[in-house]
Amino acid sequence: GQPIAGRPAGAVQAAGGGDGGPRIDGRIALEVEARETRTSWTGDLSGETRRRFATPTTRLSLTISDLPGGFAVRTNVRASYRYSELASGPPPTSVRAYELAAIKTFDRAPVELRLGRFYNPYESYSTYFDGAMLRVGRPTGLGAGVAAGFEPTRANEGVSSELPKLTGFIDYGVRGRGWRYDTDASIHLLQPDGLDDRLYAGWSQRLGLGPLSLDQRLRVDRLEPSGEWTISQLRVRGTVRVAGPLRLRAAFGRIDTGLLSPFAIGSGPRRDELSGGLALYGRAGSATVDVGRMEWEGDDQGLSVAGSAGLRLGAGLLRVSGRHWQRGEMESLSVAPGLSFPVGALRTNLTYRFYRTDSYYGRLESHAAEANGTFPFARDYQLTARGQYQWGPNLTGTRVQLGIWRRF
Repeated sequence: GQPIAGRPAGAVQAAGGGDGGPRIDGRIALEVEARETRTSWTGDLSGETRRRFATPTTRLSLTISDLPGGFAVRTNVRASYRYSELASGPPPTSVRAYELAAIKTFDRAPVELRLGRFYNPYESYSTYFDGAMLRVGRPTGLGAGVAAGFEPTRANEGVSSELPKLTGFIDYGVRGRGWRYDTDASIHLLQPDGLDDRLYAGWSQRLGLGPLSLDQRLRVDRLEPSGEWTISQLRVRGTVRVAGPLRLRAAFGRIDTGLLSPFAIGSGPRRDELSGGLALYGRAGSATVDVGRMEWEGDDQGLSVAGSAGLRLGAGLLRVSGRHWQRGEMESLSVAPGLSFPVGALRTNLTYRFYRTDSYYGRLESHAAEANGTFPFARDYQLTARGQYQWGPNLTGTRVQLGIWRRF
């Protein structure tokens, strides 16, 4: 799914069917990725295993506005074909429609109508809809609405009638000098084919007050057949600008991992997350450090430390990031230094990645060198290229990706 960061992101302003006819804005991309991997494991009777993959992909993001009747059409689709020497695995052809909707905003009344494939931008607890949404209210202020339809297969691919769903929601946003507040509440009914109906509700708040920023998410699910309500997701996150470029941040989360799937049949193990850190942003560079603890119900506790730093060197940027994670006998470490710099119109990134993990099955270690660049070679055209070589005691791999983008 696509994350939603605040209510206004998907709100549509009133479109009045201008005298100049329809207006088209968008971007189309053609990409191809080729990859070869070689792996060898202790006890592998077949010796070294070689796999080759090739994936051509087309992306289209398109908005047609000022249509007759004040309609707008939005399209955001991705189609790919994955060639592989393996006989098993996911279907080779994949078409993902992140948005394929007609949107109508009325001039004489604060009403918005959406038809087709869409993601509700006014609440953040739904997944994709194939259906309709009606909302009454301005883009800011108080609004309320309902969305009904079906959930696509594989989140955002095919059309299916196996999961009908209905959502009712209210949202409110207000702005002041140096502060802002947004909130949304929603209730959701899912009717999966062959399973009990699912009912859950969500409530989010976002507050910005001077140097302070707070976010809260709460989801509660009704358990079947008892009818009892339980907290399935709770997240609280805060950031405060202490002095100048220094910011402190902290977060807490509690998640019932068994209830978040639309086809869940009961409560699952609970996971608690607690983290804190600091960030320093300045003209010459930046630095961040975060420490986290994760605790699974009836299992070992996990600890993590992550950090990043960046230093500006003229028009370039020297950066490094890393993360260490440990849970019982399992442990992982990753480090990735890199350098970004321009060469004329070409924007280049060079990165080295190191990854090591220890588990019950032994140690896995890998290195990777990566280079990618972006080059605008004509008006509204952009060429991208990426190459990666990966190596380690048990694997080697080569990856090449080429793409061309055009805006219109």
